[in-house]
Amino acid sequence: MYRILIVEDDSTIAEALKRHLEGWDYETVIAEDFKNIMAEFTRVEPDLVLLDIGLPFYNGFYWCSQIRQVSDVPIIFISSASDNMNIVMAMNMGGDEFIEKPFDLHVVTARCRRSCAGPTPTGAAQASWSTGAASSIWRTLQSPIRTGRRT
Repeated sequence: MYRILIVEDDSTIAEALKRHLEGWDYETVIAEDFKNIMAEFTRVEPDLVLLDIGLPFYNGFYWCSQIRQVSDVPIIFISSASDNMNIVMAMNMGGDEFIEKPFDLHVVTARCRRSCAGPTPTGAAQASWSTGAASSIWRTLQSPIRTGRRT
């Protein structure tokens, strides 16, 4: 099971991410000590970090650079500060991805899966995913391929 550290000061967003990703069999931990994210990072030993830019005390760029000094774990920025300068800064500071708020939880899941080579959906997450617009895409991707064509 992959472990994700969520560094987001908006508790509503953090809890929504946590619930959704746990439904996809990720282990998630929400950071609580925004003065010392590195202590949380060391304690949690995540496989992936979801990182907001606008945080109390130090911003996400700072914490990204601190993490990069000790780890090459994938870092996905999630922020409403999505102008080109912030996206470029996020990448230059060592971020691997940038997701703009507001976001779709399924997009976050897809990016997490790609970054971690994470689990495929099971149980309730599969049922949740198979409802809505993505269902036909998911069924197509899950169908067997024979002689170069999906059956």
